[in-house]
Amino acid sequence: MTALSKGLHCAIDYFTNTPNYHVDTHTSIFLFSDNTSAVRSISSAAPGSSQSESQDFIEAARGFLDGHPQASIHIEWVPGHRNITGNDRADVIAKAACHLEPQTPKTTLTHYYHTVKKSLVDAWKNAWTETPRCGNYTIADRLPPSILRSYPFRQYDRATLGLITQVRTGHSHFGEYYRRFNIPEPYDCPCGAVIQTRTHIIFECPQHDEARHIIYMAAPDGHIGTLLGTKKGIDGLAVFLRRTKAFRKPPAPTPASPPPPLAEDDPAS
Repeated sequence: MTALSKGLHCAIDYFTNTPNYHVDTHTSIFLFSDNTSAVRSISSAAPGSSQSESQDFIEAARGFLDGHPQASIHIEWVPGHRNITGNDRADVIAKAACHLEPQTPKTTLTHYYHTVKKSLVDAWKNAWTETPRCGNYTIADRLPPSILRSYPFRQYDRATLGLITQVRTGHSHFGEYYRRFNIPEPYDCPCGAVIQTRTHIIFECPQHDEARHIIYMAAPDGHIGTLLGTKKGIDGLAVFLRRTKAFRKPPAPTPASPPPPLAEDDPAS
Protein backbone atom coordinates (compact mmCIF):
# COMPACT_ATOMS: atom_id res chain seq x y z
CA MET A 1 0.00 0.00 0.00
CA THR A 2 2.88 2.34 0.67
CA ALA A 3 3.94 2.04 -2.96
CA LEU A 4 0.44 2.90 -4.21
CA SER A 5 0.20 5.90 -1.90
CA LYS A 6 3.63 7.21 -2.85
CA GLY A 7 2.92 6.56 -6.51
CA LEU A 8 -0.22 8.68 -6.37
CA HIS A 9 1.66 11.52 -4.67
CA CYS A 10 4.39 11.37 -7.32
CA ALA A 11 1.81 11.58 -10.12
CA ILE A 12 0.05 14.52 -8.48
CA ASP A 13 3.37 16.28 -7.89
CA TYR A 14 4.21 15.77 -11.55
CA PHE A 15 0.96 17.36 -12.68
CA THR A 16 1.31 20.19 -10.18
CA ASN A 17 4.97 21.05 -10.67
CA THR A 18 5.51 20.43 -14.38
CA PRO A 19 5.63 23.80 -16.21
CA ASN A 20 2.97 24.41 -18.86
CA TYR A 21 1.11 21.20 -17.92
CA HIS A 22 -2.64 21.58 -17.48
CA VAL A 23 -4.94 18.84 -16.23
CA ASP A 24 -7.75 18.45 -18.69
CA THR A 25 -10.55 16.00 -19.39
CA HIS A 26 -8.12 13.44 -20.79
CA THR A 27 -5.92 13.22 -17.69
CA SER A 28 -5.93 9.79 -16.05
CA ILE A 29 -3.58 8.46 -13.40
CA PHE A 30 -2.89 4.73 -13.62
CA LEU A 31 -1.29 2.93 -10.66
CA PHE A 32 -0.15 -0.68 -11.04
CA SER A 33 0.57 -3.20 -8.29
CA ASP A 34 1.20 -6.94 -8.11
CA ASN A 35 -0.29 -7.03 -4.60
CA THR A 36 -3.93 -8.10 -4.91
CA SER A 37 -4.68 -7.27 -1.28
CA ALA A 38 -3.32 -3.74 -1.65
CA VAL A 39 -5.33 -3.14 -4.83
CA ARG A 40 -8.54 -4.25 -3.09
CA SER A 41 -8.06 -2.44 0.21
CA ILE A 42 -6.11 0.75 -0.59
CA SER A 43 -9.30 2.81 -0.60
CA SER A 44 -10.93 1.26 2.46
CA ALA A 45 -8.80 2.64 5.35
CA ALA A 46 -9.61 -0.55 7.26
CA PRO A 47 -7.69 -1.25 10.52
CA GLY A 48 -4.39 -2.93 9.78
CA SER A 49 -0.66 -2.41 9.51
CA SER A 50 -1.12 -0.22 6.39
CA GLN A 51 -4.06 1.83 7.61
CA SER A 52 -2.14 5.11 7.60
CA GLU A 53 -1.04 4.57 3.99
CA SER A 54 -4.64 3.90 2.99
CA GLN A 55 -5.81 7.06 4.75
CA ASP A 56 -3.05 9.08 3.08
CA PHE A 57 -4.03 7.66 -0.33
CA ILE A 58 -7.70 8.55 0.16
CA GLU A 59 -6.89 12.10 1.28
CA ALA A 60 -4.57 12.69 -1.68
CA ALA A 61 -7.03 11.23 -4.19
CA ARG A 62 -9.95 13.27 -2.87
CA GLY A 63 -7.92 16.45 -2.83
CA PHE A 64 -6.78 15.92 -6.42
CA LEU A 65 -10.18 14.92 -7.80
CA ASP A 66 -11.98 17.75 -5.96
CA GLY A 67 -9.71 20.21 -7.72
CA HIS A 68 -9.87 18.41 -11.08
CA PRO A 69 -13.32 16.79 -11.41
CA GLN A 70 -12.71 15.74 -15.03
CA ALA A 71 -9.62 13.69 -14.17
CA SER A 72 -9.64 10.07 -13.01
CA ILE A 73 -7.51 7.67 -10.97
CA HIS A 74 -7.25 3.96 -11.83
CA ILE A 75 -5.68 1.16 -9.79
CA GLU A 76 -4.82 -1.99 -11.72
CA TRP A 77 -3.37 -5.35 -10.76
CA VAL A 78 -0.46 -6.81 -12.72
CA PRO A 79 1.10 -10.25 -12.24
CA GLY A 80 4.42 -10.22 -10.42
CA HIS A 81 7.68 -11.73 -11.69
CA ARG A 82 6.51 -11.81 -15.30
CA ASN A 83 9.21 -9.55 -16.78
CA ILE A 84 6.90 -6.55 -16.76
CA THR A 85 8.95 -3.40 -17.22
CA GLY A 86 9.51 -1.62 -13.94
CA ASN A 87 7.85 -4.25 -11.72
CA ASP A 88 11.04 -5.98 -10.58
CA ARG A 89 12.70 -2.61 -10.01
CA ALA A 90 9.71 -1.52 -7.92
CA ASP A 91 10.09 -4.66 -5.76
CA VAL A 92 13.73 -3.83 -5.05
CA ILE A 93 12.90 -0.25 -4.10
CA ALA A 94 9.98 -1.31 -1.90
CA LYS A 95 12.12 -3.80 0.04
CA ALA A 96 14.80 -1.15 0.58
CA ALA A 97 12.16 1.31 1.84
CA CYS A 98 11.12 -1.12 4.58
CA HIS A 99 14.31 -0.21 6.44
CA LEU A 100 13.71 3.56 6.37
CA GLU A 101 12.37 5.55 9.29
CA PRO A 102 8.77 6.84 8.92
CA GLN A 103 8.53 10.32 7.39
CA THR A 104 5.39 11.22 9.34
CA PRO A 105 4.62 11.27 13.08
CA LYS A 106 1.23 9.65 12.41
CA THR A 107 0.87 6.04 13.42
CA THR A 108 -1.84 3.41 13.79
CA LEU A 109 -2.80 1.25 16.73
CA THR A 110 -1.70 -1.80 14.76
CA HIS A 111 1.73 -0.28 14.10
CA TYR A 112 2.01 0.63 17.79
CA TYR A 113 1.26 -2.96 18.81
CA HIS A 114 3.82 -4.20 16.30
CA THR A 115 6.46 -1.82 17.67
CA VAL A 116 5.80 -2.80 21.28
CA LYS A 117 5.83 -6.50 20.49
CA LYS A 118 9.10 -6.19 18.58
CA SER A 119 10.75 -4.31 21.45
CA LEU A 120 9.63 -6.98 23.93
CA VAL A 121 10.92 -9.77 21.72
CA ASP A 122 14.25 -7.98 21.27
CA ALA A 123 14.56 -7.54 25.04
CA TRP A 124 13.73 -11.22 25.54
CA LYS A 125 16.37 -12.31 23.03
CA ASN A 126 18.97 -10.02 24.61
CA ALA A 127 18.23 -11.46 28.05
CA TRP A 128 18.48 -14.98 26.64
CA THR A 129 21.81 -14.18 24.99
CA GLU A 130 23.33 -12.61 28.09
CA THR A 131 22.08 -15.13 30.67
CA PRO A 132 24.70 -17.74 31.64
CA ARG A 133 23.65 -21.28 30.80
CA CYS A 134 23.59 -24.06 33.37
CA GLY A 135 22.02 -27.49 33.77
CA ASN A 136 21.45 -30.40 31.44
CA TYR A 137 19.48 -28.29 28.96
CA THR A 138 22.45 -25.99 28.34
CA ILE A 139 23.83 -28.06 25.48
CA ALA A 140 20.45 -27.98 23.71
CA ASP A 141 19.59 -24.33 24.39
CA ARG A 142 20.76 -22.89 21.08
CA LEU A 143 17.54 -21.74 19.39
CA PRO A 144 16.67 -18.09 20.18
CA PRO A 145 13.32 -17.50 21.91
CA SER A 146 10.31 -16.64 19.81
CA ILE A 147 6.75 -15.48 20.44
CA LEU A 148 5.78 -18.30 18.15
CA ARG A 149 5.91 -21.69 19.77
CA SER A 150 9.35 -23.25 19.80
CA TYR A 151 10.45 -25.10 16.70
CA PRO A 152 9.65 -28.63 17.98
CA PHE A 153 6.18 -27.52 19.12
CA ARG A 154 5.39 -26.38 15.58
CA GLN A 155 6.59 -29.54 13.89
CA TYR A 156 5.66 -32.73 15.73
CA ASP A 157 2.77 -34.70 17.14
CA ARG A 158 2.31 -34.91 20.88
CA ALA A 159 4.03 -38.27 21.40
CA THR A 160 7.12 -37.36 19.36
CA LEU A 161 7.29 -33.91 20.95
CA GLY A 162 7.22 -35.48 24.40
CA LEU A 163 10.17 -37.73 23.60
CA ILE A 164 12.15 -34.90 21.99
CA THR A 165 11.58 -32.65 25.01
CA GLN A 166 12.64 -35.38 27.44
CA VAL A 167 15.85 -36.07 25.54
CA ARG A 168 16.74 -32.38 25.08
CA THR A 169 16.19 -31.57 28.76
CA GLY A 170 17.86 -34.74 30.03
CA HIS A 171 14.75 -35.84 31.92
CA SER A 172 14.08 -39.19 30.31
CA HIS A 173 14.31 -42.92 30.82
CA PHE A 174 18.05 -43.60 30.92
CA GLY A 175 20.57 -44.60 33.58
CA GLU A 176 22.31 -41.25 34.05
CA TYR A 177 18.97 -39.59 34.88
CA TYR A 178 18.04 -42.39 37.31
CA ARG A 179 21.35 -42.04 39.13
CA ARG A 180 21.16 -38.23 39.36
CA PHE A 181 17.75 -38.34 41.03
CA ASN A 182 18.30 -41.56 43.01
CA ILE A 183 15.55 -43.36 41.17
CA PRO A 184 15.58 -47.12 41.91
CA GLU A 185 16.10 -48.19 38.31
CA PRO A 186 19.18 -49.73 36.64
CA TYR A 187 21.94 -47.25 35.82
CA ASP A 188 23.68 -49.47 33.29
CA CYS A 189 22.75 -50.07 29.66
CA PRO A 190 21.45 -53.44 28.45
CA CYS A 191 24.39 -53.46 26.00
CA GLY A 192 26.84 -53.63 28.93
CA ALA A 193 27.86 -49.96 29.33
CA VAL A 194 28.34 -49.14 33.02
CA ILE A 195 26.39 -45.85 32.85
CA GLN A 196 23.67 -45.33 30.27
CA THR A 197 24.05 -41.67 29.17
CA ARG A 198 22.32 -39.66 26.46
CA THR A 199 25.50 -39.60 24.42
CA HIS A 200 25.92 -43.37 24.76
CA ILE A 201 22.37 -44.12 23.62
CA ILE A 202 22.51 -41.74 20.66
CA PHE A 203 26.05 -42.25 19.38
CA GLU A 204 27.39 -45.50 20.80
CA CYS A 205 24.86 -48.12 21.91
CA PRO A 206 24.92 -51.10 19.51
CA GLN A 207 21.22 -51.69 20.13
CA HIS A 208 20.50 -48.73 17.85
CA ASP A 209 23.17 -49.26 15.19
CA GLU A 210 20.56 -49.75 12.48
CA ALA A 211 19.42 -46.11 12.87
CA ARG A 212 22.75 -44.47 13.65
CA HIS A 213 23.18 -43.14 10.12
CA ILE A 214 20.19 -40.88 10.79
CA ILE A 215 22.07 -39.28 13.67
CA TYR A 216 25.18 -38.54 11.62
CA MET A 217 23.15 -37.16 8.75
CA ALA A 218 21.58 -34.69 11.19
CA ALA A 219 24.78 -33.99 13.14
CA PRO A 220 27.79 -34.68 10.87
CA ASP A 221 30.18 -33.35 13.50
CA GLY A 222 29.05 -36.05 15.93
CA HIS A 223 28.35 -33.46 18.63
CA ILE A 224 25.29 -33.91 20.81
CA GLY A 225 24.79 -30.14 20.96
CA THR A 226 24.32 -30.06 17.19
CA LEU A 227 21.72 -32.81 17.45
CA LEU A 228 19.77 -31.31 20.34
CA GLY A 229 20.18 -27.60 19.61
CA THR A 230 19.66 -27.10 15.87
CA LYS A 231 16.60 -27.50 13.67
CA LYS A 232 18.30 -30.04 11.43
CA GLY A 233 19.51 -31.95 14.46
CA ILE A 234 16.08 -32.00 16.10
CA ASP A 235 14.53 -33.27 12.88
CA GLY A 236 17.09 -36.09 12.80
CA LEU A 237 16.48 -36.89 16.46
CA ALA A 238 12.75 -37.19 15.77
CA VAL A 239 13.36 -39.73 13.00
CA PHE A 240 15.80 -41.64 15.23
CA LEU A 241 13.28 -41.82 18.07
CA ARG A 242 10.56 -43.06 15.73
CA ARG A 243 12.81 -45.77 14.28
CA THR A 244 14.08 -47.08 17.63
CA LYS A 245 12.94 -47.77 21.17
CA ALA A 246 15.53 -45.39 22.60
CA PHE A 247 14.62 -43.43 25.73
CA ARG A 248 11.55 -45.53 26.43
CA LYS A 249 11.10 -47.30 29.72
CA PRO A 250 11.01 -51.06 29.17
CA PRO A 251 7.63 -52.55 30.05
CA ALA A 252 7.46 -54.21 33.44
CA PRO A 253 7.72 -57.98 33.21
CA THR A 254 4.39 -59.73 33.32
CA PRO A 255 4.11 -61.62 36.61
CA ALA A 256 3.88 -65.36 36.24
CA SER A 257 0.42 -66.79 36.58
CA PRO A 258 -0.10 -68.61 39.90
CA PRO A 259 -0.31 -72.41 39.61
CA PRO A 260 -3.82 -73.80 39.52
CA PRO A 261 -5.09 -74.98 42.90
CA LEU A 262 -4.77 -78.63 43.67
CA ALA A 263 -7.94 -80.55 43.08
CA GLU A 264 -9.61 -81.67 46.29
CA ASP A 265 -10.19 -85.35 46.80
CA ASP A 266 -13.50 -86.51 45.54
CA PRO A 267 -15.56 -87.22 48.72
CA ALA A 268 -17.28 -90.02 46.88
CA SER A 269 -14.02 -91.87 46.29
